[in-house]
Amino acid sequence: MSIDLTTGTGLRLGLSRAEVEAILGKPDSTAPNRVAYCRTFKRKVTKEEFKRLVAEDPRLSEERAHELYDFVDETIQIEGRFTNQGLSYFFVSTQGW
Repeated sequence: MSIDLTTGTGLRLGLSRAEVEAILGKPDSTAPNRVAYCRTFKRKVTKEEFKRLVAEDPRLSEERAHELYDFVDETIQIEGRFTNQGLSYFFVSTQGW
């Protein structure tokens, strides 16, 4: 594992708590050496996902299929833990439809 790994938003091991919060915003839960986030959002489905969902119920009209399946709910959970060297542990979990 390399400390040089960075997400597209700039998250990486070694960041201070203030730097992590500057990137992710105010955490939903905190402890002295931990921050946690839980967010739910709508995500546009891919063309492949849409085709698969429609195939599961071919009786749906195209209009109704788009109403039901153009966007799906996704939940992301993020946890960061800190030592005196900064961010030392970073966990991301997503849960979708």
